[in-house]
Amino acid sequence: MKSRYPLIAALLLLFLVPMVGQGITFNNCAEVPVCLPFNSCTQMSATVTASATTTCFDQALNFTYKVDLGNNGSFEVQDIGNTVTQTFPVGLSRISWRATSSCGHIATCEQVVNVKDCTGPNLICRNGITQSLDANCTMVVNAQQFVLSISDNCTPTNQIQYGLRRAGTGTGFPTKDTIQYAICDQGTNIVEMWVRDAAGNTNQCSNYVLVQNNSNTCPCISSTDVKLKGCNRTVQNGKLATYRMSAKATGTAPGSPAVNTTKFQSFQDSCYTLDVNALPVNFTGTITVSASRVDLVTTGVTPYDLVLISRHILNLEPMTTIYQVLAADVNRSQTVTNFDIVEIRKTLLGTLDTLPKVGAWQFIRPLANPLEMLNFAAVKDTFRLAFNNVSGAQNQTGLNFMGIKSADLDYTASLTGHDVSLDRHGADLLLSANDIWLEAGQSAQVPVLLSESVDLSAWQLNVRATAGKAHITGVTGLNDDAWALQPDGSVRMLWMDEMPGNARRFESGQELANIHVTAQTAGWLSQMLESLSDVPAEAITDAVLIRPVQFHFSTTNTTTGGTTVYQPVPNPTHGEVQWPLLLEQPGSVRLELVNASGQVVFTQNTQLDAGYQRLTTQLNQLAPGWYAWRVIAGNHAQTGTLLRH
Repeated sequence: MKSRYPLIAALLLLFLVPMVGQGITFNNCAEVPVCLPFNSCTQMSATVTASATTTCFDQALNFTYKVDLGNNGSFEVQDIGNTVTQTFPVGLSRISWRATSSCGHIATCEQVVNVKDCTGPNLICRNGITQSLDANCTMVVNAQQFVLSISDNCTPTNQIQYGLRRAGTGTGFPTKDTIQYAICDQGTNIVEMWVRDAAGNTNQCSNYVLVQNNSNTCPCISSTDVKLKGCNRTVQNGKLATYRMSAKATGTAPGSPAVNTTKFQSFQDSCYTLDVNALPVNFTGTITVSASRVDLVTTGVTPYDLVLISRHILNLEPMTTIYQVLAADVNRSQTVTNFDIVEIRKTLLGTLDTLPKVGAWQFIRPLANPLEMLNFAAVKDTFRLAFNNVSGAQNQTGLNFMGIKSADLDYTASLTGHDVSLDRHGADLLLSANDIWLEAGQSAQVPVLLSESVDLSAWQLNVRATAGKAHITGVTGLNDDAWALQPDGSVRMLWMDEMPGNARRFESGQELANIHVTAQTAGWLSQMLESLSDVPAEAITDAVLIRPVQFHFSTTNTTTGGTTVYQPVPNPTHGEVQWPLLLEQPGSVRLELVNASGQVVFTQNTQLDAGYQRLTTQLNQLAPGWYAWRVIAGNHAQTGTLLRH
């Protein structure tokens, strides 16, 4: 039967049914920490008060509680009110709160009381310690020497932990309970002495140790200083310069932080002394010594080195030492293959500016038997020196290294980046191009022509376009992997016979390659292109002889025609020397040499035909030293310097 008054029935239900958990909110049911007193480790009296808010129109709340002492599931205390004053045992106890309102709301709260040890050990320290060094000039102080009395409310005295460290050398509880002193610690030393109970509570005192030296025989050694000495030379025993030494020290020492430091120093002399100073006293560890040098990857590297590698692979001219193998094995495969030739060739063409697997220079320890070509296990690039509990000055000598220029098989590079032997060169080989007039925007193919018939294994030529006058767009007549355009607008060309190590016959006037040029302004081609002097241009003959390449524009116009005198070869020289010349017309050519005192010590007059010629002379009668030279041909004069070994 339906009620005739549904609204009144709903209101009656609202007031008669309790609103459990609604309308009452406890303010804080978080854990209550309670610290044990300094003289007890079993229990502690504490007062805990509960509070809550309600949405009932009557703000008064009624509280009841039950206490589970020890949190074991049984309630030992029950009462009314919102305040519990009780002696709680050590550990966890639980209070179960219940709050009700006049609106019928009910809420509960479970609150934990945690009674624990919060007090560090009770510590009274002595007022400093005075102690003398022993016969070994050392002494050890332990933390318990500073204790006058100590106790703890919970932890037995024999279970209290001790810590000791030099003041200001760390934070938190010390990791050790002793300190070792030596003669350099003579006098007053401030320390931190710590104690810790089983609950992790700590106490500490600041104190001092007075170190005395009653015998007056102990020397003060405040650090470990290591001098590393050695000399660096080439495979041919030449002196090396402009390199950097590195010494990495790692290890430990009592009472000091771990050592992990690296010392770098650059040297200009072939012999070095590298000081690794301020290592801690009683150092135990290692020092690793190595050498290095930053250099252009192409220093000392020419097509001649590629020919030598090819002849080794074909067993036409095998390498004789492992040093050559290391120089050639640029991909670190422990073999010499065509893959090494490909990598080196890319550097000469400028498509690689580094050798990915090796640096420009390799420094290794001298080998006892370099003739053992495959003894790679004997190759070491560092010295690893071991030290055990050392102090004071330490000298390490004989740390010698050998510098090997990567890809330089004939050892022509020194650490200064200059060739040290030019005597391997033959006479110059002249390459020419016809000088033509180009209008702005006009393109042309420029044939590079040989001036004589010759058998060649390889040749290299590098040509640059003058900025603002022209730009080089490419090369034909060579395989794509035999030339490369450079960011500076130049082009590098490197040809090798299809069968590396063999030679091919070229005839006089034959085209070696065609350089594609577009003019930006009108002018003669010779004003737009030039060979690069900072990159060697060479040709390798069938006799494995290196011939420096001279690039010249042949012309009949008066704007660019004339006489050219090239640099003498070889320079330095042991006797015979040649000056390549390009003479506009036949006539007498005069050579003059002047010594350091300004005296003319040599003259020579030679009648030569027009065209490409060589002025040859013997200087065996001259004393070793530097000379200024001058070559006069018609109205043209050229000067320079020459070194006589």
